[in-house]
Amino acid sequence: MKRIATLLIALLCQEALGQSPETIADFGGDPFLKTPEIKLTPPRRDAYLNDHFPVHTPSMSPGRIRGGDLPLPHETAKLHPSFFVMGYDNYSVQWVSAHKQKLVEASAKGFVVNVESAAQLQQLRSILKPLTLIAAPGSSFTELWGVQHYPFFVHQGALTQ
Repeated sequence: MKRIATLLIALLCQEALGQSPETIADFGGDPFLKTPEIKLTPPRRDAYLNDHFPVHTPSMSPGRIRGGDLPLPHETAKLHPSFFVMGYDNYSVQWVSAHKQKLVEASAKGFVVNVESAAQLQQLRSILKPLTLIAAPGSSFTELWGVQHYPFFVHQGALTQ
């Protein structure tokens, strides 16, 4: 045990003095990891956007959340980035427009859970600039939190409407 401690101290002293350990043997050969050179072409943005429409979430619809604000069940929810959920409907657009400043200040990203086409999503993006909107199904919100209506905002561990 003393020998190991002495060896470690000697190695640390060598490193501290700027000396590197001496190579005893180098058998050459190929580098440990060979990475082939791959040239990736970035995907066309419009190709992806047009491939996954329509987006429907049958378990969610526009409306008020019964009981108002809800604390999220896990403490880790406070660590998640802020986001909001909406649909392609007048109620959602009016709600997001009314809360736009708060959403921008929180750097919240928006999930559009009911939208028919890329054109509708683009229309929402132009109305709600500079907010970021992503079309995605919202069934996981219903499964996790029992939320059946939107729009709503998740920020610092609480779901508000």
